[in-house]
Amino acid sequence: ISESDKGIYDAMNKGINLATGDVIGIINSDDFYPRNDVISRVVNGFTSFPDIKLFLGAVDFVSESNLDRVVRRYSSKGFSPWLMRCGIMPPHPATFISKKAYEEFGLYELGYKIGADFELLLRFLMVKKLKYLIVDEVLVRMRLGGVSTSGVSSYWIITREILKSLKDNRVYSNVTIVMLRVVLKFRQFICKAV
Repeated sequence: ISESDKGIYDAMNKGINLATGDVIGIINSDDFYPRNDVISRVVNGFTSFPDIKLFLGAVDFVSESNLDRVVRRYSSKGFSPWLMRCGIMPPHPATFISKKAYEEFGLYELGYKIGADFELLLRFLMVKKLKYLIVDEVLVRMRLGGVSTSGVSSYWIITREILKSLKDNRVYSNVTIVMLRVVLKFRQFICKAV
């Protein structure tokens, strides 16, 4: 469906409301699945662990001109919800969520330009404490250059929106704590796949 909407998160909410399946994965125009078995892997995870509401994997950021050249790996490995106080979240493109979680705890908030995915995962993982499963597998490849990876200006927007979502959800943090994520993200470049 192509129609006017109130931004990317409004479009995602429309898709979620139209979805008829039990599990929802959102893949954007710059993203693609690196293997044919990604969806079946996710389904097996939800089937093997029926109490989970979220399935978290890894994303490889790849060069726009060479889809085999991994620039950075963003993994859920080692993630714990308390890290969201530092602005660290699991990679949204490699996050699959049960439809029931959206129905019970809400959709993406529309008051964010690029940080509604952080707010939703904060609400689901830290505030509502929904059960999740982490797999150390690349589920999505993402081309660099999208809205959330477009440089310094997007970095400052997301920092403000992280602080807003922490405040809105009554999770204690501050600018200093959130700025620690720079160190953690730098590690992703050092540990990138070869």
